[in-house]
Amino acid sequence: MDYISRNLKGLLLDFKKSFFGVRLSTPMSKTIMLALMGVLTALSIAFERVVYIPVGDTSRYSLTFMMTAVCCVSLGALRGAVVAVLADVIGAIIVYGNANPLLTICVCLSALTYGLILYCNQSIVRIVIAVLIDQLIISLILKTGALSVWYYGISQYFKVFGTRVPQVLIMIPIQIVVLIVFSKFIFKYLQNIVKEYVEK
Repeated sequence: MDYISRNLKGLLLDFKKSFFGVRLSTPMSKTIMLALMGVLTALSIAFERVVYIPVGDTSRYSLTFMMTAVCCVSLGALRGAVVAVLADVIGAIIVYGNANPLLTICVCLSALTYGLILYCNQSIVRIVIAVLIDQLIISLILKTGALSVWYYGISQYFKVFGTRVPQVLIMIPIQIVVLIVFSKFIFKYLQNIVKEYVEK
């Protein structure tokens, strides 16, 4: 219990640093950051629109959370959210001809969640907290509402909710395991690269 309490206290102390991410002190660093955000946006579009498994009419298993987490842990919550939103809007326009602003809001909230919680510390407790918030609150509740309102009517909320519950229950352990692996081998490495080339 004390371990969880320390993690939550540290989370509050890290809020400002996690939100803004790396410090950009020169015009060159800003240019490099914009280029990096462009590359990550393109990769996010590929993951979101190309690499997924459709499940029924309202659900799909996607690797988007991996790119969202990578962007937010590397760049900070704010820049990671910008990348996620751009990828969602551009990808939706390319594939469908228009974007669902309600789903885009959910994408933004997911990115902010991963960035604010994981940027400064990728402990197992923080990973679990981030995944539970993302899946149970943002994905299951808010995204279900966005899908219902945009495509089926709010009266169909609980029907859509029921179809999405299995997806969420499957994705929670998958995301936790993947992010723990990333925290051991990828996140710190990416943060060091970004700081080396951008934070000068």
